[in-house]
Amino acid sequence: MLRQIPEGQHLGWVASEIRTFEESADGKKTEIVGASCVVKSKDFRAKVTSPARVKTPTYVQGARFADRGKPSQLSVKCRGHGLSGDTIVEALPYGLRDSTTTTSYYYSGTGSYAGGFSTTKHYGQLSSSYPWSYGGSIKLVMK
Repeated sequence: MLRQIPEGQHLGWVASEIRTFEESADGKKTEIVGASCVVKSKDFRAKVTSPARVKTPTYVQGARFADRGKPSQLSVKCRGHGLSGDTIVEALPYGLRDSTTTTSYYYSGTGSYAGGFSTTKHYGQLSSSYPWSYGGSIKLVMK
């Protein structure tokens, strides 16, 4: 942890999987094992070797917090095997019963949220009561 998360806002932890890939000209993705990655936000920082699991914090969502308690973006930067990549991941509401896992990838150097790791149906105010999370799987395509 880089700073103390305000009391009442930190809910717990969720495992986030970091995986790295190279994409061929025909769009086929091959996993790269052994890339060195730095995963960080305003609140925490971790160094891992892909593939890896990292515990990322979950945050209470509520009107009593600035921006409903949404945490800062998660930066992921990886290097290995002559390739490198980086992306930014936004926290999303986590835990709705209608969530379904998808296979989505974050493309290197996009500088913005480039896909999702879950598809969630939001039902009005229900989505505003679920905690913020960086989610389950971050699949980074390196160049």
